Amino acid sequence: MSEHRVKQNGIIYIIPNDELYQKYIKNEAFIDDYGRLMNRRPNRVLKELKHIGDDRPVVLVQPQEDHPIRDAIKETMAESLREVIYKGTDLLVYDAMPKLWHYKLKPGIKRMYHSVISGKRTKAETIIEKKQTAKRVSTAQLVKKPETDKQKKTSMTEEEILIEQKKAIIHYIGLLESLRRLHEAGKIDDVNKNLEQLINPAAIESFNKTLSANPNLLEMTQHIQVTALLGRNLFQNGIYVPLQQEEIKLLVK
Repeated sequence: MSEHRVKQNGIIYIIPNDELYQKYIKNEAFIDDYGRLMNRRPNRVLKELKHIGDDRPVVLVQPQEDHPIRDAIKETMAESLREVIYKGTDLLVYDAMPKLWHYKLKPGIKRMYHSVISGKRTKAETIIEKKQTAKRVSTAQLVKKPETDKQKKTSMTEEEILIEQKKAIIHYIGLLESLRRLHEAGKIDDVNKNLEQLINPAAIESFNKTLSANPNLLEMTQHIQVTALLGRNLFQNGIYVPLQQEEIKLLVK
């Protein structure tokens, strides 16, 4: 076994034996920038190599001359720039952003919310006033009637079923909201008679079962509407809390 000298980047490295030299010759190993013989696959250090010479040209770096005036100007400009950045940041965080929120964003969100809620209520009131009483509004979409021999079964896709369920849920919420508003306005004489359809156990059970199985049927605006109506959220920690008869009765007391 003998040593082998290899020149790389102006430095002469010593590979101590034939085995390592063969790896280097076959390109199975290489010398990295730290003077180590590295195996290619897997990449690992084979040997810390000694070197005996370095004939790379020496580059002398001229030290930078001192310029007191220039350095003072640079420091002054840097300090001024830092001051401008700090003041700009404070102005943005403590002045501009709060004003933008209170005078622009927050009122805009409120207007959009009230516009959506008012639109839903107006539509529901129109339906109730045309039929003159909430009792005449059928809840057939919530309560599934048993089929008779004469009735033909209608097949529906999953998408069509979800659409009809969503219509039923929105319809029921609209009835609740309209009943409460008409009662507050003194437009309903016999509250109990108009309340019968809404507190029907089958209707409430269908409402709870449908929303529990698919919470996504309620859009954000509709969820906000129900929360404002009942005074509570329908979902607690992601779990659906069923609607109760007593809650509906409290809306017209």
